[in-house]
Amino acid sequence: MVDEPLELVLYLRVSKDSSGRERSPEDQLTDMSQDAQENRWRLSEEIYRDVGSASKFAGKPRGNFDKLIADLRADRFPGHVLGLWNSSRGSRQVGEWLTLVDLLTERRKTVWVHARRRLLDPRNAHDRADLLQDAVKSELAAAEISEQVRRTTATSAAAGLPHARCPYGYRRHYTVAANGKRVLVGQVPHEPEATVIRRIFDEIAALQSLRQIARALNEEGYPAPGGGEWTPEAVRRQARNVVYAGKRVHIAGRRGGGQRGKATLVDAVWPPIVTPERFYEVQGILTDPSRRTMRPGRHKHLLSMIARCAACDGPLSVTYSRGKKERPGAWYFCRDAGHVRVGQADLDALITDLLIARLAKSDAWEALAATGNDGELQTARNELAEAEAFHRELVAELTAKRMSPGAFSAAEPTALRDIERARERLHEVQTPPAVRNLLGGPRADVRERWEVATMVARREVVRELLTITVDRAGGRNVPAHERTRAVWKRIS
Repeated sequence: MVDEPLELVLYLRVSKDSSGRERSPEDQLTDMSQDAQENRWRLSEEIYRDVGSASKFAGKPRGNFDKLIADLRADRFPGHVLGLWNSSRGSRQVGEWLTLVDLLTERRKTVWVHARRRLLDPRNAHDRADLLQDAVKSELAAAEISEQVRRTTATSAAAGLPHARCPYGYRRHYTVAANGKRVLVGQVPHEPEATVIRRIFDEIAALQSLRQIARALNEEGYPAPGGGEWTPEAVRRQARNVVYAGKRVHIAGRRGGGQRGKATLVDAVWPPIVTPERFYEVQGILTDPSRRTMRPGRHKHLLSMIARCAACDGPLSVTYSRGKKERPGAWYFCRDAGHVRVGQADLDALITDLLIARLAKSDAWEALAATGNDGELQTARNELAEAEAFHRELVAELTAKRMSPGAFSAAEPTALRDIERARERLHEVQTPPAVRNLLGGPRADVRERWEVATMVARREVVRELLTITVDRAGGRNVPAHERTRAVWKRIS
């Protein structure tokens, strides 16, 4: 009677590899198919495959390894022998490997390790010891690799060297060293992607909405990073990336999930696509609380929800009259209690004339242009960028499972408070972008620049420079200028 051949079931895993030195799943399959022929085993049609790290430092789960464990627990494992190219292909974690070995023992399965050309039976004390020793060595190797990667990353960050994937808008140039390894030579702007990045920053600075920018890029056929269409969130991600200002974030003293140092910005070795001034101007716009609560383009009138009622401090909204008892047209009225009603065109003209006249004077011009000296402004910008970078790093550590949820919950409130304080400080010392655009030329041309500005930009100027209250009429046909009070915020 001829014994039925053993059935070999393969577990194939490769780390995500760009070096070309890892044995691919196909290579592992070829090698172990040959092993099956030489040992006269039947090769199972069912194969467990995974791509990704098997160490505790991995950021993603291995779905088919989990399925292998589940099948062994449920006694659904389809063969007699588990085939591994080497022991580390199974796991680089002692606890995880011990679970696998115990289940193999319980189900009376054996392990073929191609790299050692050896069949191991975990029920045998010596074979079990060899398997467990392999796990200890693999876990140690993974820890050493992880520590080396952290040290290299920290050194590269401090030196401003490129890291991770090449960002949209850049291309990297490599050379090949004598040992055959690729060596990074440089990272340079790449057209037309770099032009798209400049356009995004310029249009945000002009107070275009993210939705408008995304729509225009899609209509003109520019693909988004990774392909596909632009979305407002994709536009925001590019505009928030400090890479484009020629900077890189460095967190000194970082050690995995342990204590972290302060995040700082360092000058990068690659050329910027936008100037640091433009980058920080855009950050001020994107982090402006008023922008987060009011969608650009939503308001058609200069002072709606900006001017206030003197009686109750409620906002003035807009209503329309058809002219039965009062002249037809748009009116500002007290939204909360109806205390105030004033002609929209009259109040808009009054405030516009007030703004133009005041901004055309040299003392106001100089006061606004000099808001915050260069040192204060740069310090405030750096503090905000560093606070935001630190928070992003916390999120990345949690996502990669290098930080526990409890540690993240303890650290995040402080990080968010630091961001809010930094935003407030930056707002105090910088001239608002819309105001700066209005000042961008001779004083005599202020009205001309006002006329070509978008409604979004005009409203931003009013919001930043004036507090406006309107009192009750106290009689019929009381003109707007007799019951309106405008107080300057940044100039006297």
